[in-house]
Amino acid sequence: MALKPVKKEPTLSDKAYLTIRNAIIIGDIAAGEILTEERLSAELSVSRTPLRAALGRLTAEGLLESKGKSMAVTRIGKEDVVKISLVRQNIELLGIESLRGNVTDRLIQELYECVHEQRKVPMRNADDYALYIQLDYQFHTMLARATHNQYLLDMVERINMHGSRCLMLST
Repeated sequence: MALKPVKKEPTLSDKAYLTIRNAIIIGDIAAGEILTEERLSAELSVSRTPLRAALGRLTAEGLLESKGKSMAVTRIGKEDVVKISLVRQNIELLGIESLRGNVTDRLIQELYECVHEQRKVPMRNADDYALYIQLDYQFHTMLARATHNQYLLDMVERINMHGSRCLMLST
């Protein structure tokens, strides 16, 4: 059997997913807020089919939970922050150990540039915090990507998403 290449452009589902995910992470959509397909469909100007796929991904990632026919943004408590921090620390240690033999001058330069950009963020408002957290996410995923371990990268992306949410809530 021969399969044809899949198109790589972001789908409407991908765009809806990223828009909703980012709004949850930066707190534009608050923890506990009820989301309905009707409202999201109208606000994002997408039909319900791609929206349902996006909501399914967000539920699988732990950002949303089912509330009857609606969805609610999951809440994060102090206990969750402790658990997320514990997992993140251990995943990062595994990432560092996995980098042996994969560190290049280019990687060091890219990491340095990311940290340099992060230090320039003035931290005066929510947009500054969001940029700082985005750069932090970029730094850690860059390290994970350099391990050439897709499973580790997937876990780093997921735990950093929840960690980013905690950081935004703490501001």
